[in-house]
Amino acid sequence: MINRSFDLYVSQVAHRINDIIRVLTIVSVSLLPASVILGLSGTDFESPRLGTSTGFIIMVALIVLTTVGALVLFRRRG
Repeated sequence: MINRSFDLYVSQVAHRINDIIRVLTIVSVSLLPASVILGLSGTDFESPRLGTSTGFIIMVALIVLTTVGALVLFRRRG
C-alpha cells in the first residue's frame, strides 16, 4: 500500500514537472526570434535602413509577428 501511494506521488510530481517544462519551452521559443532580431539590429555594420525610425518600426513589427506566429502555431498543435 505504501509503495503504491509513493508511486502515485512520484507520478503526480513528474506530471507537474512536465507542465512546467512545457511552459518554459513555449516562453523560450517565443523569445528566441526576438533575441535574434535584436541581436542582428544591434550589430555594428552600417545600413541606411536600420538607423531610421522606419527601421525601428520594421524591427518591432518583425518581433511581434514572429512571436505571435509561434504562439498561434503552439495553440494549433495543442
